[in-house]
Amino acid sequence: MQEIDLSTLPGVGGTTPVSEAPREQTLGRDEFLKLLIAQLQNQDPLSPEDPSKFVSELTQFSNLEQLIGIREGVEAIQASNTQVQGVLDAAPLIGREVLAAGQRVEIDAEGRGSFAYDLPRQASVGTLVVRNAGGLQVAEHTLTKAELGPGRHRLEVEFLSAGDTPLAPGVYTYEIDASVSDAPVTATPYISGTATGARAASLGGEVSVLVGAIEVPLSATIEVKDPNR
Repeated sequence: MQEIDLSTLPGVGGTTPVSEAPREQTLGRDEFLKLLIAQLQNQDPLSPEDPSKFVSELTQFSNLEQLIGIREGVEAIQASNTQVQGVLDAAPLIGREVLAAGQRVEIDAEGRGSFAYDLPRQASVGTLVVRNAGGLQVAEHTLTKAELGPGRHRLEVEFLSAGDTPLAPGVYTYEIDASVSDAPVTATPYISGTATGARAASLGGEVSVLVGAIEVPLSATIEVKDPNR
């Protein structure tokens, strides 16, 4: 399978610290209007301000309103462009096998699910436990010796509930309970499956990859493979 270098995708992998830009000391519309009102309230009634100066200040306020409106419009366009570009960056992942941080799994109509996990060392016994949204255990799979070795494991498991009927389709969470000589072996579970789409949750929000019914932040994606190679 051909692997994609995720370092070329924005938002994936490590992050680069960004220094905080100094806050701009600008006069907003509210501050401008408050100053103008204060000026009118505190002027000498025996020597009022020149009306032409007052008109000039009102004109400045109108110009300020227009500039603020233009700036807000430009910022909205920039946020929209960033969102669209993020979705376009994620589009090449569609149709490819994705591995992402997390422990959710989608069970299909036949009770099957795709799992992936890492084990740091050999374990002697282990169980893959599936839980529903309420945290209750609804299924389990006893791991074989081959599935308990060190390294990364991928497996497809079919779960049957009472009466040999498939486990109800939907999104579940899972965990790997493994040990050797009564000492726990901590597994790292992943979300595994084929990317079916991409979207941004909100304007300027982070782009997510859809792995079936599971929405995964693009930054959580750690591996992408072409299933045909």
